[in-house]
Amino acid sequence: MGKCKNITRLLSDALDRSLSTGEWVAIRLHLPTCSGCRNYRKQIRLLREAARTMSGIFMPDTAGPCNSANLRRELYRSPGGVSR
Repeated sequence: MGKCKNITRLLSDALDRSLSTGEWVAIRLHLPTCSGCRNYRKQIRLLREAARTMSGIFMPDTAGPCNSANLRRELYRSPGGVSR
């Protein structure tokens, strides 16, 4: 579990700062083997996109489509998402 704690911290840190190459390597090696950390990454991406959408901040094309319909669909589809 210590490894997952470190990886989720790095995933959160990546929202606020540039990670080193070594930090990205650690993330890239860990994610294929850990569904919990992959789900965490998906959840923080969804939250970031939702916050940007609600605040009106432009979402770059590289991050994928970001609109209320896509966010709603993703929220309902994700494990632990909102129940209808």
